[in-house]
Amino acid sequence: MVQVISRKWRGRGAEERKAERRAQLLSAAIQVYSERGFRHSSVKAVCEAAGLTERYFYESFANSEDILIAAASASLEHMVGELRAKCAVVPREHRLQTILINYYGMLKEQPAHARAFLVEIRGISPIVDEYLETVVETFAELIVDTPMVRLNPVDRMVSIGAVGAVVHIALDWILNDFAAPIEEVVEAAVRLGAVLDQIEKAG
Repeated sequence: MVQVISRKWRGRGAEERKAERRAQLLSAAIQVYSERGFRHSSVKAVCEAAGLTERYFYESFANSEDILIAAASASLEHMVGELRAKCAVVPREHRLQTILINYYGMLKEQPAHARAFLVEIRGISPIVDEYLETVVETFAELIVDTPMVRLNPVDRMVSIGAVGAVVHIALDWILNDFAAPIEEVVEAAVRLGAVLDQIEKAG
């Protein structure tokens, strides 16, 4: 039997180097899309920002939409992780307001990033729109602190609808250049979020 030995370069195997290149491309994509928007960015621009050739792009991603979803997912994962950490140190009754204050605060702190991954990402393709539906569900689970599969059909629909409204408040705020004070934005969302708070308590 022939033993296949994975060749290493400077102590790193091929899969490890591939993973590093993928991470470089994702980081570059987040940067480029935040600066230019997805529609004004190319694969070449992302590769140049990552310091890699297009050959390496296609070893990890099928096309621009593929890396857009991966970049948006990485951004979402980071945001949800931050929000969970904030919730972990406050009483349960303050969970909803904590999430809303910090969610809107993150958007305002990185306006270009918010536009790239919340506003400009919409309507790019059915695949990307389908991904956005999962984003709403992810936030719904975060707020009610319950997997959607555990909710009855009516509560699930109410949760998705209320979170969609919270996100649309964010969209309106971003499109109006964050003109309204964040306190007013949070207050508006809290009124809608009270419905989710009831579902969380019932669950």
